[in-house]
Amino acid sequence: MKELDIRELKADELEEGAHLLSRGMRDNPNNVQAFGPDPEHRKHALARMFEPVLRRAHAKGIVFGAFRKGEVIGLYSMIPPGKCQVKLGDKLRIVHAIFFGNSPTAPLRVLNWYAVPLTLGYRGEGSGALC
Repeated sequence: MKELDIRELKADELEEGAHLLSRGMRDNPNNVQAFGPDPEHRKHALARMFEPVLRRAHAKGIVFGAFRKGEVIGLYSMIPPGKCQVKLGDKLRIVHAIFFGNSPTAPLRVLNWYAVPLTLGYRGEGSGALC
């Protein structure tokens, strides 16, 4: 019997993937600064942020999951060249997810941290962070 199963995530598994990412990134110092000291709040805020990111990756590329006993324990995604640039609509979905339920300063901290301003055509440092 295989201990680990690696396969493409289905669309209805992306929320579970976002929760996995949120648990893994919850205590990152950048996230503590952006979303505040409450670990449960950070976990929920990050899940809201990562879900549209994963949905975009799933729509434009592929998202693989590593599963143990039916539970997702790891993720890998890739988007082919030429489809990676984050369009304004995608950025707005991510920003909306960051605004929901967070302090007014959280979105500014997160966008600064990712270096992804809402202008189209930005090619500066960190501009590929959400690809």
